[in-house]
Formats: sequence, C-alpha cells, structure tokens
Amino acid sequence: MKYLIKSILITVVAVIFVSFSFERTSAKILDFKDVQSDSYYYEAILRLGNEGVVNGFPDGTYKPEQKVTRVQAAIVLAKVLQLDIDDPSDPKFTDVPIKHPNFKEIAAVANAGIMNGSPNKTFNPNIYLTRAEMAKIIVEAFNLNQDISSSSIFQDVEPTQWYADAVQTLVKYGITTGITATTFEPKSPVTRGQFAVFIVKAKNSNNIVAGNGEYGSENGKSLEASFRSPSSIAISNNGGVLVSDTGNHLLRLVLNDKVSTFAGMIFKRDKAGQLEGGLYNDEKEYALFSEPSGISVDRDENIYVADSKNHAIRKISGDGVVTTIAGNGFQGHTDGLGEQALFNFPQDIAVSRDGVIYVADTLNHVIRKIDTSGNVTTLNTPSTRSIEVVSGVAEIAGDFQDGTLSEAKFNEPSGLALDSKGNLFVADTGNQLIRYINFTNNTVSTVAGKLNSHNAFYATGGYKDGKAKESLFSAPRGISVTTEGGLLIADSLNHAIRYLKDGRVKTIGDNFNNPTDVVQMNESILVVDSYSNRIQKIYFNE
Repeated sequence: MKYLIKSILITVVAVIFVSFSFERTSAKILDFKDVQSDSYYYEAILRLGNEGVVNGFPDGTYKPEQKVTRVQAAIVLAKVLQLDIDDPSDPKFTDVPIKHPNFKEIAAVANAGIMNGSPNKTFNPNIYLTRAEMAKIIVEAFNLNQDISSSSIFQDVEPTQWYADAVQTLVKYGITTGITATTFEPKSPVTRGQFAVFIVKAKNSNNIVAGNGEYGSENGKSLEASFRSPSSIAISNNGGVLVSDTGNHLLRLVLNDKVSTFAGMIFKRDKAGQLEGGLYNDEKEYALFSEPSGISVDRDENIYVADSKNHAIRKISGDGVVTTIAGNGFQGHTDGLGEQALFNFPQDIAVSRDGVIYVADTLNHVIRKIDTSGNVTTLNTPSTRSIEVVSGVAEIAGDFQDGTLSEAKFNEPSGLALDSKGNLFVADTGNQLIRYINFTNNTVSTVAGKLNSHNAFYATGGYKDGKAKESLFSAPRGISVTTEGGLLIADSLNHAIRYLKDGRVKTIGDNFNNPTDVVQMNESILVVDSYSNRIQKIYFNE
C-alpha cells in the first residue's frame, strides 16, 4: 500500500514538474498568443525560442501555420548548426547578390552542402519550402544515416522519387510519422510550426543510441528496438551497454548497433494485460526478474542487479548463471545473511573494488551493505517520520540528517556512485539532494542541493545551477563519477543532466523526458531517458 500511494504522488509531482521545467526558461515563448501549450509544436518552438533560433512577430504572435520560405529555412539552419557566417565564399546565386540581407546565411548553408540552388544558379530565396525538400535538407544538415529502402510506408511517396530515402530516414529516426499514417504530403509547403518540430527532433535524433521510442520488447537494430520504461545502465567490460528494461522485467544489451535480451524472459501478463515479473534463478536466459533497476559490474564481469519489485539483490556470474545473493522476494527491513535479509524496493547498487556491495534500499530510506560473506547490515538510522495519508492512516516517510553515518537519515535514496577513494555519493531523491558518505570518517554530508521544506513525503524540488549548496534539483536519480572526478546526475523531474564538480553544479543537457540514469562512456555521456524509452547520448567536455 505504501509504495502504491507514493507512486501516485510521484506521478502527480512529475506532471507538475514537466510544466515547471519549461517555465523556468520560457516566459517569452509563453507570451505567444497563437502558440498553445497543448499544440504539437509548442515544446519545439519553446526550445528554439529560448536558444535564440526563432523569433515571433511584433504583434505578439508566432504564426505557426505560416509557410516557410527557403531563405527563412537557411537563417534557422545557420543558427542551429552554428555555421560560420563571418566571411563565407560566394556560391554565386544570380538571385542572391552579396548585398542581399541574408547573403551570409544562404552562402553558409550552400557551402556546407545543406541547401543547393537550381541548375540555372538561382537559390529562389522567397519560394516556399516543400516537405520533400525539407526531408532532404534535414538529412544532410544533421548527417543522418540514410535508410535506403525499396518500399515506402507512405502512399504518396514512391520509392523511386529523389526524396524517398530521406523521408524513410526521418521515419527511422522518429522525426516524423507523416501527416497521416499513410501520407507524407511531400509537395505541401512546410509551416513554421512543422519546421520547428523537425529541427528539434533532428537535433535529438543523432543522439539516440537505442530505442524507437515505442513501448515494446523488440530486439534487433538499435534504432528499431523497443524498451518499456528502462531505468538504469552500466558499461560491461567488453564495451557493451547493459540496460535495466524495467517494465519488461529484462536486462538488455546494446552492442554493435544491435539490441538483444541479455537476461530474463517475459513471463506472463496480468488480467489488465500488464507484464508480470517473477523471482527465479537459472541460466540467465531462463531466469525471472521483477522491475530490475540499478546495475553494477565488477572487475570479474559479474553483474549485480537491484531487483526492485522482488526486494532482492541478484547476481549474474561471468558464466551466465543468475543467483539471489540477498533478499527473498518479501518486503521488509531485516539485516542478516543472504536471503534472510529483507529489503524494500531497492533502486540502485554499487560494488567496490574489494567486492563490498552497497544498496540504496529506497523505501526503507537507508543504505545497506553486503559484505563478501553475504552478510547484510544497515549503515544509517531508519526514518521514523510519520505522515498521515488519509484520516487515521499514517505512513513512514523519509527524513534528513547529516553527521555521523550511524545517525544519518535519508529520504528515498535511489542512486549510488563510488568515487576513486572508495567513498559513496548518494542521490537522496526525496530530499532533492546529493549526499556523500565518507567511510574513513564515517560521516554523511550534503555536497549539492539545498534542503527546502518538506511537502508531505518529499522536500520541495526546484531548478538552479551555480554554487553546489545553493543549487536545486527535482528528484535526482542515477549518478555516476566521471574520469575527472566530477559527478553526473540524472535530474529526472527537471528532465536534465546536471554536473557537479569543484563545488559547482551546471546543466549539460536538458532535452530529456524523465532521465533516470547516466554514465560516462569514452567521450560521450549515455543517458537512460525513461519516458522516451530510449538510450541517448550527449557529448561533454569536462
């Protein structure tokens, strides 16, 4: 009952903060009289406006249904792609002299091979851009890997047409589904609203590592595979990307541009048609999980999983056998050896170099330790704070206290990351904080975030970069230490990736939909974008 009630609260809070995350940077866009928040182009116009790419009209409108000319498209693309317009070479279009007010933008996109002129050396700047032309331009501008196909999903796009492969590519990357399910309308002009949506989706598409955005469990090519509310990620020793596909009760593997099922199997559905998990140990292809979440890989390629809804910690050995090392499927809070211990919806896990396992035991509001003998102990004080949910019915909520480890208190901790010293960062989700456990001193301190007043179960979240202890978060989840010792934070209800280093917090990515985990992989940052059902990446120069 407790988890159900709090899940509902989280959902409500999520809806509130979806709106908040845009309002914090978008007051100007919200003033457009003709851009409604329930329109399909609202968020795209919002984002491009905040980036200074598009503007409105003096009368306070954006005119999203107005047709886009070729010169308008060139101006937007030059800004979005940050093309060099200081001194571009002259493409010598007869209708775009050097004195043309937008010569530099037109020359820049032409020199980049993004927009070409006609054989008669005209650019036709004031001609309306068609959807077919837009498809070709988008593919070129964002270097999308073209999908060459002998067939088309649209009745009005013949496979032999010059734009057919580009249209198919936009479908492949989830940039468009057409005007209808069967028509693309390639000869129709592009509107300002449509163009904004295409630009924003194309900007994001090149960052998709895996997932087509749909709910499902399809394996195959990375961009065609599907997930169901994935939550966590880890990098295996062979460079593969392990994903906790939470809603499918599976562990998936992304490797060599393909997605496969690494462990678990789909068991059955309940009366409402929802997938059900289970608790069963066997070879990894036949084992059962229930809402697996946090993943950690040790030096011997053993994989550890916080199997949340089974209230258990599972292990997948290097030879592919799944065992339960702590917990037994029952909910509770009991220390003890292995399966004698009880957990309450553990969300994350971290394994030290010497084999000690740390667990974010989320709904018990504590951090647990599993030593190399399998003995489970609780490191901090459980909360005793009580909240009346309905009249006469109270539930235990999390709490806050820094100081000695044994006396410290947390509120739904759900992310863990060990640093190079063997100390532990904790995403204290319900308190909207990042905490730090120093095992040498046996202390807990707050290193980022500012504790605001509690609203029922949770502290009030917010959004603010800057000095670490003045920064604000909204349901921080998965965290990961970078090679330079900074901390990546999946700030889930701000739909952003934040970075903590040298006493400051900054946002390094903010175009996500409930990101729940993040990890550095070579020169990029991989993000589990849970509500988008995708694994995405961003590039980050530390």
